[in-house]
Amino acid sequence: EGVQLMKAGDKFRFFIHPNLGYGDQAAGKIEPGSLLIFEVELLKIES
Repeated sequence: EGVQLMKAGDKFRFFIHPNLGYGDQAAGKIEPGSLLIFEVELLKIES
C-alpha cells in the first residue's frame, strides 16, 4: 500500500508489524515475531 504513495525519486522506510509479516514463523535468518523494515527507493515509473 505504501508504494502507491511514492513518486519517482522518493525514499521511504516501511515498518511491517510481525502480524503482517512472518508472524510466529521463522524465515531463514528472520526470527519469529520480528518487525520487518524495508528501505525502498522508487527510481522511475513507466506506464
